[in-house]
Amino acid sequence: MRLEKNQKQMSSGPFSAVLAALERHKVKYIVIGGQAVVAYGASQFTRDADLWVNPTKTNLDRLRKALKELKTTLRFLPPLESSYLKKGHGVHFRFKYQGRDFCIDILGKPPRVSGFSSARKKAECIEWHGLNVPVLDIPRLVATKKTDREKDYPVIQLLGEMVFGQARRRKAVRESAMSWLARESRNSGHLRTIARNWEGGKETLFKSKRPAAILAAEGASVIIIQEELNTEKERLKEKNREYWRPLISELRQLKRRQKRKN
Repeated sequence: MRLEKNQKQMSSGPFSAVLAALERHKVKYIVIGGQAVVAYGASQFTRDADLWVNPTKTNLDRLRKALKELKTTLRFLPPLESSYLKKGHGVHFRFKYQGRDFCIDILGKPPRVSGFSSARKKAECIEWHGLNVPVLDIPRLVATKKTDREKDYPVIQLLGEMVFGQARRRKAVRESAMSWLARESRNSGHLRTIARNWEGGKETLFKSKRPAAILAAEGASVIIIQEELNTEKERLKEKNREYWRPLISELRQLKRRQKRKN
């Protein structure tokens, strides 16, 4: 699914400093999280930087040099080690920029997506102050946003609406994006439009095996479809909590061991 190039810009200031340091040290990374959402125009502001880095030894050595140049400090456990990143832990840093703290969150295995190399190939390249910055593609970005935080679901909806808008305007986008929209759109009206007005829309909605999409294909009302989307959201929230439980447990054990050492 390839969309029109967007003209949005990520925030300047401290984030520009982070990107420049990563590029100088040839770190292999992808922008994810809030800054990626900003890049697509689905948000206007974020206070930190979320980065997916390839957790190889060589790349982490380069990353450490970039973080040292920025004079970052570790905010809390775990440490920046490949073993933690490969399990899905985030590693959290901060640094001072013009007297204010700016946070950098590093992931080596974001939730619900896998394969750094394939994600890097599919990443959108955003031109930013002379740098070609890789930004996580919308399908993977939406997957990472399926958290237990209520604020992430309006973002998912906005990203889906952006894809829908382009698909409605351009047949080539519609053909490549319709299956994804059937699985991921959180706009009940858009699901009904796919069913009613798009060639092959009903069949695609049925094939998705998604309850909300099937309801749209069957001609259910917007209210009924929205009720199912709300139920789906609660299932996604619980699934995310299940994902993080073992990681949180491991962090607690690590903290206890750290306290005993001190």
